Amino acid sequence: MNTTALAHRPHAASKPSLLKRFLAAYAIRMQRQKLGQLDDAALRDIGLSRHQAQTEAARPLFAVRWNAPDNWMR
Repeated sequence: MNTTALAHRPHAASKPSLLKRFLAAYAIRMQRQKLGQLDDAALRDIGLSRHQAQTEAARPLFAVRWNAPDNWMR
């Protein structure tokens, strides 16, 4: 990455603090739990099957880093 790109993304050069990473992981965990509790009508509204929702809700906490948006860690 060149320095011009870093100028437009001030947080790109530093890693998020441990607290921010914990809070982001906690938020994702809570969202996954809520997803697993949605009824079939709500799941249809967001385009997920019961199986997809249960699979996502059961994912381990350490898996959050791979698909959480970067801005959640800032």
